[in-house]
Amino acid sequence: MKRFSIYAFIAFTLTMIIPMPGRFVYGVVLALEFNILLFVGILINSLIKKMKLNELNSFIYIFLFIAITVLFRQILKITQPEIALTLGILSFFPSVSIFLLGYIFTNSEKKLSEKIKIDMKDSLFYTLYLLIFNLFRDVVGYGTFTFFGSNHQIYQKVLFDTSKLSFTSIVASLPGALAATAIIMYVYFFLKNKFQIIKNTE
Repeated sequence: MKRFSIYAFIAFTLTMIIPMPGRFVYGVVLALEFNILLFVGILINSLIKKMKLNELNSFIYIFLFIAITVLFRQILKITQPEIALTLGILSFFPSVSIFLLGYIFTNSEKKLSEKIKIDMKDSLFYTLYLLIFNLFRDVVGYGTFTFFGSNHQIYQKVLFDTSKLSFTSIVASLPGALAATAIIMYVYFFLKNKFQIIKNTE
């Protein structure tokens, strides 16, 4: 898979960024689930090829991803019930994102260790993007910083009073997330075209 693809970026954004509540702690949870599913998917992909079960690969992936997601949700319900309740069906979105990104279906001829290194390194970009985006929405949109707290509750640190800056609350909303994504894409294409022009003139 290419290090960065605008189509992969859009797919990841639509499945992992836009629908998610604008809190940093939720981003941490889904980022963790995303990487667990990706790592397991790579291992399963290698096992399927060794056992020559390519005809059943879609069924195996779907069954295992659902099973892992359900197990992840059960652990989350025990350790952080408030987060589990808030995320709800969003817990299944990392699985959808991995299928859309195509990680487990690429680099098929590479060794397992090399595939893990390449795909997990690529996933670092998406993980950092998810965490930074949610941190921005949490701080700017709500004026808070959220993380895992004690007694199975969410820790929340109020940084400033957003009532005095009510316009910033749109950052935490779904339209705000869409607008921010559009701005990021515009800046990306703008810089890409500028660098391409400079490269062509050299």
